[in-house]
Amino acid sequence: MLSSWLCFLLLIFSLPVIALDLDGWDELSAGEGNTASVWQSGADQNLTLEQSGEANFFRSAQFDFNNNLKASQNGFANSITAIQRGSGNQASISQTGDYNDVVMHQSGFDNYSEITQVGSFNVAELTQLGENNSAYIIQNGYGLSVSVIQSGNQNVQIEQNN
Repeated sequence: MLSSWLCFLLLIFSLPVIALDLDGWDELSAGEGNTASVWQSGADQNLTLEQSGEANFFRSAQFDFNNNLKASQNGFANSITAIQRGSGNQASISQTGDYNDVVMHQSGFDNYSEITQVGSFNVAELTQLGENNSAYIIQNGYGLSVSVIQSGNQNVQIEQNN
């Protein structure tokens, strides 16, 4: 969790000028203690967030143009940190269970990712740099961990079960 905050803060404070535009985001939240922090800069940014359960935490930043993020959290104390920088990046993140953690960073053009966590205490970290990367990560179980770094025109599919 500390590394996700550090990554988020470094990205935010490394930008010389940032304009805030929250026109492109929708949230549906049910439950108690769910939080969402959203930062959008640029044009045509889209974000959809659904939270149900309790104490779920969502944090995102979208920069430049035409990035799309869909996220859903269902359970207790799940965490998502998502950063999109560039143009045409798309991501879908789904968490069902408790204490799951996703850190996703897309920087470049036309990157695509799907991350699904079902279970508890799972950790997924994905970094996509460059362009035309695709990643599919599925975690189904307890205490699973994966870290992926892609740097241009790479595809990966990871499925973990226990």
